[in-house]
Amino acid sequence: SFFRALIVSFASALGFLSGIGILAIGILTTYSVFMRYLFNKPDIWTYPVSSYLFCFVIFSSIADAQRNGAHVRVDYIFAVLPTLAARVVNLISRTLSVLFISVLLYQTWVVFAQSYRRNRVDETALSIPLSIVQWILPLGTGLLLLIYVLQWFSLDKNDRAG
Repeated sequence: SFFRALIVSFASALGFLSGIGILAIGILTTYSVFMRYLFNKPDIWTYPVSSYLFCFVIFSSIADAQRNGAHVRVDYIFAVLPTLAARVVNLISRTLSVLFISVLLYQTWVVFAQSYRRNRVDETALSIPLSIVQWILPLGTGLLLLIYVLQWFSLDKNDRAG
């Protein structure tokens, strides 16, 4: 469907951007090390920027990782269980996962919304508004929830582990 294709494309695009974020973190860290140890001119901005990029990388990649089956799973349990028991455990596991992700989505939204409403700024020398950094929290979590639900409803009848 169009909705599914849109969600999958958006998750893929964010996953790609997270890769660029990892590259940027590496470049910033290298720059910081060179400035501090070769030129004796430490900077004050690369650590917080790298930390914010790391947050972006995590929350922008979780939906794409779920879509590609890259999250950690315990397949052994499903391999030793009879088919019916594996399906029941899979259903319970998916239900609990959706509930957990839903709570996480709510909490990340609260964090973002409070920072936005209160105009909170970070406590570094950058003093940037935290909402500029935190918007990815509910977006990434919401996208993860959508991907998870799409996968849940498109389960193969022969899929033991999900």
